[in-house]
Amino acid sequence: MKDRKLSIVYIIYADLGQVTGNCVHALELTKALTRQGHTVTFLVPRFGIPKEATKAHIVTVPTFLRGALGSLVFGAIVPLYLLLLSRRRSFDIVYTMQPSFVISPLIYCLIANKPHVIEMHSIVLNEIKLRKTNPIRNYIKEKLVNLTEWMYCRYSSLIVAVSEHIAQFVQTTYGVPKERIAVVPNGVDVHTYQIMDKLTYRRELDIPEDAFVVGYVGTFFSYHRMEKIVDIASSLLSKYPNSYFVMVGDGPKLSLIKQMVEEAKLSSKFLFTGILPAILCAKYINTFDVGICLHDPNYGGFPMKVLNYLACGKPVVTTRSPGTEYIAESQLGMLIDTEAPEEIASAILEAAKMGKDNAFPRRAREEVVQFFSWDAKARELVAHLCKILR
Repeated sequence: MKDRKLSIVYIIYADLGQVTGNCVHALELTKALTRQGHTVTFLVPRFGIPKEATKAHIVTVPTFLRGALGSLVFGAIVPLYLLLLSRRRSFDIVYTMQPSFVISPLIYCLIANKPHVIEMHSIVLNEIKLRKTNPIRNYIKEKLVNLTEWMYCRYSSLIVAVSEHIAQFVQTTYGVPKERIAVVPNGVDVHTYQIMDKLTYRRELDIPEDAFVVGYVGTFFSYHRMEKIVDIASSLLSKYPNSYFVMVGDGPKLSLIKQMVEEAKLSSKFLFTGILPAILCAKYINTFDVGICLHDPNYGGFPMKVLNYLACGKPVVTTRSPGTEYIAESQLGMLIDTEAPEEIASAILEAAKMGKDNAFPRRAREEVVQFFSWDAKARELVAHLCKILR
């Protein structure tokens, strides 16, 4: 079974053209799987076609709606497409990225006697609570998610979680035996995210050459806690006036953060780039002195942005959670247990001292290349998948 080449149908209700965590995960994992000789077929909504080339087969489901209603339409049609795919070519496993309400792939697999695997990136119930939107709508979502996740976790052949925290949640909340859960953390594209010359890219990207640069690359949701960056910036600037803050990405909280920056009269100290392709993200990271990743400790995921910082040789400051403990264990940055801006600023300065060690960039990169490359993650995943095919 060690050298077996698998055929996987990867079901994703998302827009793979978006540069967001789950979509990047799917694309990079698929690239690694196909490099290793496995066959991957994406089953995605029509709006979900990836912009970048992959060696995966892409089958689109004619779903023009988005959101909850679109996912229901997608779910209603998916079994038919799975049936058609099974007639056209044989596949070994149906692998579904954590859906909110769609359970039809699981039902198809139970009827067709095919292994079904659910991939869990976060604790969705916690995310719903953290978003603090309409309470009635949130209550309905919580009940629906609880039901669909219970069914997936109860009847899937395997649950793949990206962190121990999510695995523990699945065990305790849904009563899933440990042997049916595999922890396969996120990876990093070590070919794109590399160590580059800091000054070269500060000049190219018009970032002050002599600045102390603190940066963030990712999305801006409420559970990322990035509103704190304004008070953190004020604290750092009071001691180091040459501090500069680079924010790469987009999200629901970004407009609020920009407004807070303007009200604090710090606009000249911030650069907001919007969403960028991976190669430009890597260039911006290489201008940083420290990369930051704040998040709610109950979020439960395994932040890819932290791996991207480390692959570029940058020390990190991130919230202590089950998915970030390796940072302290390997002395790759600072873990924080506080939301106090002054204490976070102090942690950033401590991380910067670590980064000044000439050996740090190479050591940080070697750590992620060895343990967190997408090729390594694909091999881990395949080993777990082969077990359920025995």
